[in-house]
Amino acid sequence: MTTRFPELFTPLQVGQRTLRNRIVNAGHGTGLGHGGYSEQLLAYMAERARGGAAMVISQANFVSPDYGDITASDDSIVPPWKQLAQRIQEHGALAIAQLQHPGAQGVYTGPGTGTTLSPSPVPIRFLGGPVIVPRPMTETDIQRAIRQFTDAAERARAAGLDGVEIHCAHGNLIEQFHHPATNLRTDAWGGSREARLRFAAQVLRSVRSRVGDDFIVGARVTGGVPGDEDASQACLDRIDDLDGLGVLDYLSVSVGHYSSALATAQNLPDSSFPRGAWRDYGTAVKLRTSTPVFLVGRIATAELGAELVREKACDAVAMARPLAADPFLPIKAATQQEHRTRPCVGLQDGCWGRVSVGLEMRCAFNPETGTEASLQNLRIAPHGNERRKVVVVGGGPAGLEAARQAAVLGHHVILIEQAKQVGGLLNTLTKAPHRGEVTEVVHWFEQELNLADVEIRTGVLATAETVLQEQPDAVILATGSRAEPPAHLLRVVPTIDVRDAFGPVKTGAHIVIADAIGRRPALSAAEYLAAHGARVTLLTEMNVIGEGANETVRSQAHARLVTAGVTIRPATRVQVRDGILVAVSVYSDGGGPDVSIPLDQVTQLVTAYPWSSFNPLQDELEQAGAATTVIGDALAPRDITTATAEGSAAAWKLSAAGKPAHR
Repeated sequence: MTTRFPELFTPLQVGQRTLRNRIVNAGHGTGLGHGGYSEQLLAYMAERARGGAAMVISQANFVSPDYGDITASDDSIVPPWKQLAQRIQEHGALAIAQLQHPGAQGVYTGPGTGTTLSPSPVPIRFLGGPVIVPRPMTETDIQRAIRQFTDAAERARAAGLDGVEIHCAHGNLIEQFHHPATNLRTDAWGGSREARLRFAAQVLRSVRSRVGDDFIVGARVTGGVPGDEDASQACLDRIDDLDGLGVLDYLSVSVGHYSSALATAQNLPDSSFPRGAWRDYGTAVKLRTSTPVFLVGRIATAELGAELVREKACDAVAMARPLAADPFLPIKAATQQEHRTRPCVGLQDGCWGRVSVGLEMRCAFNPETGTEASLQNLRIAPHGNERRKVVVVGGGPAGLEAARQAAVLGHHVILIEQAKQVGGLLNTLTKAPHRGEVTEVVHWFEQELNLADVEIRTGVLATAETVLQEQPDAVILATGSRAEPPAHLLRVVPTIDVRDAFGPVKTGAHIVIADAIGRRPALSAAEYLAAHGARVTLLTEMNVIGEGANETVRSQAHARLVTAGVTIRPATRVQVRDGILVAVSVYSDGGGPDVSIPLDQVTQLVTAYPWSSFNPLQDELEQAGAATTVIGDALAPRDITTATAEGSAAAWKLSAAGKPAHR
């Protein structure tokens, strides 16, 4: 092994076990289990071990049968855990089950459904849902929960796993007991700091006594509260309490909880947060303990991970989304191939953006993520077809992935892009606030296409004639979408599409944004324009701005727009009456007064209206007999995650069977 990052590839002692390196796959929700350990979930976890992670931590396993997707509340969990252990350990990684009881912060299906359990009846909004007042736990409830953690840990050992991670963070039950804001009890389980610790102490000591000293017992802990020094100090005190019990083999430092959108965003920081966002909290914990410290928080690259270990912010880095984007990050970093790592840029669309609404996890730029099980059969099948000549028209996300994957599968690929550089919509994203990291994705695609010998023709307008002249065996059309702002607006005020709003801005200009999509584009444009000196009015037809965006993204953007002085008017649409721009309530019952905006006071109108597919070549190519596939926005405008998935699928379909993908 030759690596630029020796800090990451020094073994680490954790309890009585040894990690082969300092890269851990952090436990995270995937939506892949569907109530258990599906083949797809097992394949997903195994792929992270195959890619070189030293420890793979499962998604949350709920110790109570009254909560969650996957429960570890009876012996039926042992067989799937045995499979999990075998699939991870065969690749040389340690297999850890994360054990959780959410308490008030979850969807409860037990007796008294419609409420939840908690130390005290403190109102809570789980993931921005309705306010719920939990039922205070009785002594019987408390003792049952302690037994549930202990029994689940014993099952994990019986299944052959290497350890468990007890979830003591993110506002879950153990932290609810530990935190004075959610524990108002005056009995033996509340009041003093020592009494509030009692529940955690009994859980952890009971678990350790049951599993023995040669089984890893770690804890996920909250390292701090951004912007609140007193609360951060209280978090450190709680970590001291847990560590002082003398039963933990590691502390995994995280931030945030799920009882508000802003705190959830801290737990799952997108690209509006800096990389290595929580390094200061890791450093503070590391200074207080000799117990190994794992750290999470946008640790997106091996270089940053090595830096954090070297600077003693942690002993190991815990990655979730970076290993979703590229499970082979550890192996690539270990062999001086880190430049080949597919970047994680915090886009949040395919991972948490899907999981939070009940969909399976994906990655916007890695279509294999969440589909590992189905791809296994393709990779091991014989390559039964000759090399084909493939023309891909369009160099946006869909076309780039189609061209890359087709070339990796051994085909001769020509990529034609009308613009002077590939990237398409990605190049627009790089100009938006907090989206500059997307440049890394464009550069990665360019690099990978060159390494795969794709013939790239930029600045070329493809026509049916020029495509057919290549005599292709297959054509993939990824020509994207185009804007169609309402004609009645174009006639009365200078109007541009939201994707064209990220250019020069005249200081003091009054720019009105009319949003009929309710996703990120209008939010990003408003923030960009305000930051460049414009006076911005954001009108949206939705009930709230960014209604279609994930709440962690929307809440952060909303806070920034308010700070920037953007005027926000939800539930309104734009009309023109007698030469005056009017913000009209969308509610027929007169939900709000109309607001007139004289046109002479509007410098420009920016419209975020649904785009339409742009696909001028399909009919002519098909009439000429060309085997043609349409993908991405050219088929129908959707999102980047869908576009790259369709690009990959189109490439695999070129062959009746695939050959092993190049790594």
